[in-house]
Amino acid sequence: MRAEAVAATERLLTENWGGEVRVGPTETLREDRCYRGQLNHALSGFPTHVIVKMAAADELGGEPPAGLLDEWASLAFLSEVLPDSGLVPRFYGGDRPQWLVISEDLGKNDSVATALMGEDPHLAREALALHAEAVADLHAGTHRKEELFRAIRKDVGPIPGERRGQGWGDLRWLRGDLQTAFSAVGQEVGPAFWDEYDSLVEAIDDPAPFRAFVHNDSCPDNTVLMAGRVRLIDFEVGGYHSALLDTAYCRLCMPHCWLAQRLPDDVAPMVERRYRERLAPAIPEVRDDRLFGRRMTEACAYWMISNGTWMVHRNLEKDYQWGASTWHQRVLMRLDQFARTTEEFGHLLAMGQAARETLERLQGRWTPEPMPLYHAFR
Repeated sequence: MRAEAVAATERLLTENWGGEVRVGPTETLREDRCYRGQLNHALSGFPTHVIVKMAAADELGGEPPAGLLDEWASLAFLSEVLPDSGLVPRFYGGDRPQWLVISEDLGKNDSVATALMGEDPHLAREALALHAEAVADLHAGTHRKEELFRAIRKDVGPIPGERRGQGWGDLRWLRGDLQTAFSAVGQEVGPAFWDEYDSLVEAIDDPAPFRAFVHNDSCPDNTVLMAGRVRLIDFEVGGYHSALLDTAYCRLCMPHCWLAQRLPDDVAPMVERRYRERLAPAIPEVRDDRLFGRRMTEACAYWMISNGTWMVHRNLEKDYQWGASTWHQRVLMRLDQFARTTEEFGHLLAMGQAARETLERLQGRWTPEPMPLYHAFR
């Protein structure tokens, strides 16, 4: 950890905690980006370790990384609206000259990913359910508090244009790319598809009543599994969007995650049921099966496009390994899952039919092994 970042950390913690704090040995979690720091102080009730995330040395003096600013704003916001929940790491401060964020160290514990790659299917199921409940608590605790988050985010630093829209990617910008994908496989889609696409844009912009603060990268390794509950970490794309973007992760085999493998068919419905039960006291509309189904289908459609899954022209001829699965395995699995979702809920049926056709065309060209189950379910 570079000397300037150490000095900034010591200054911030000394000011915020009201007593002298010095940084001792540090552990590199990501070179020039993320560290676990041991602290030396005589203060009662304060931790002996913290996590420090920062801009790389060659980024100082330029535009700060958007992900770091989102992490800063997210943790500051969540520490204010969920101060005693234990749901997320405590926020201890941020420094603009060094562009660094200091937060609670949750220790070297297991995660939901650990459970999925373990030997116990019952533990894996319960870990996923606990993750869903943690996400529901996040959504419940932030529902209708967007104005405060936006004020904090604006105060932290500049917001790049791509972060002002729909999260990972604005569907308005991606329409042409999707048309290119269809052309690449010789597929024609009719007006009904594009009518649904336009309605999807509106639904993602206004996902009432399910607009809340979302993690937006709800991967099993962005969790800490401890004391019979899940805590959420890494909010580098956190913001206000459709709450079901987080909830759709199980159904679509973990978009954006390196650890993307297959779940047994009964797991996603169980996870969604636990999520809905937990969220219902705060957002009673989640009990409405029809409304939930429509919003879930829309969340899945959004990920299919913004995640790049449907942009098949980008890697049409060559597959590659990304984490636990290949890209072609992910595309084929998610096209099938999305088509099934549209049929299950009777919504966005033209888009589901198009996904089914894309899948059939790709199955004639691609021959990867089927996506494997997570190890705990084999």
